[in-house]
Amino acid sequence: MAVICSNPECNISETGKCVEGFSPVDDCPTYGSEIDDLAVEVVDSSPLEETIESDVISLSSGNVLDDKQTDSLLKQYSGQVIACIGPSDIGKTTLLASIYEVFNKGNAINYSFGGSKTLYAFEEICHHSRAASHNKQADMIRTVRKNAASFYHIALNSLNKSARVDLFLADRAGEEYEDAVNNSDDCSGLYEVLRADMLMILIDGRALSDNKDRHAAKSHAEGLVRALQDEDMFTTGMEVIIIMTRYDLAFIKGSAEKALGELSKVTQKIKSILVGLNVNVTSHVVAARPNDITNADIGHGVPELIEMMAIKSSFKVNSEPSEVIAGPRSFHRFGIE
Repeated sequence: MAVICSNPECNISETGKCVEGFSPVDDCPTYGSEIDDLAVEVVDSSPLEETIESDVISLSSGNVLDDKQTDSLLKQYSGQVIACIGPSDIGKTTLLASIYEVFNKGNAINYSFGGSKTLYAFEEICHHSRAASHNKQADMIRTVRKNAASFYHIALNSLNKSARVDLFLADRAGEEYEDAVNNSDDCSGLYEVLRADMLMILIDGRALSDNKDRHAAKSHAEGLVRALQDEDMFTTGMEVIIIMTRYDLAFIKGSAEKALGELSKVTQKIKSILVGLNVNVTSHVVAARPNDITNADIGHGVPELIEMMAIKSSFKVNSEPSEVIAGPRSFHRFGIE
């Protein structure tokens, strides 16, 4: 074995001189250690590289999901698909943002936020209503027409941690739902509706409170339901909720009671259209982002809507994801490429 000094600054093996100046060098306390006795750590990089490659963690981008990504998550987590439909500028995106913001604002609700695969997308649609956006008035980005649905994901945990449900909230440009009323091809392409466990049909509270506009608002909602029925889009056990948005504007018009009465009428009409089908039709009122909070708080009716979604969903007792065999209601079973 080579005889060296354990002092890393000493090169006695090359120079023959002790760096500490000892003479004879045997008097140096660090001289004379053998190479095999040194605490030399040899790092082999190849096993580390193999470990990194085999343990790669795939992180979600946080953006909205398409139908294939949603289908993949449904196979892992199970969960409920909720389609939010209605004409443009009726508040679909605002309602979806408000569902997420309930958990930021600490509203009284029996479920806690359990995570989201679309966190960035939620934050993006909420941004323009926050002070950080520097907007003088709360605003909302519009859903861009792309002839496809996008999905927001949110998981809910019951407060006693015994149950979890994953919700996939479908969004699509309102113009595409308007086209579906008069075109069967456009209607049959609404695959999020065919896959939905819950269908939320939005109708404008401001319009329902106005003598001139309420007929058109009701006709559109009823026409959309008829078009969906004609294409056999309502599946067995589907929950249908007629949601009146902008309840605060009905108060401003001075006709809140009239709006509620019209909501009751359109709900009954839709029930009659769907009679004989195994679907449950109810109604609900929201004011997701009122301009005036005198008659409706911010997020009015949204916590209750979340409760409805959760209660009507099938919970898993274990909050950990489990492998779920693809069922007959996967998106790819509907001929979506």
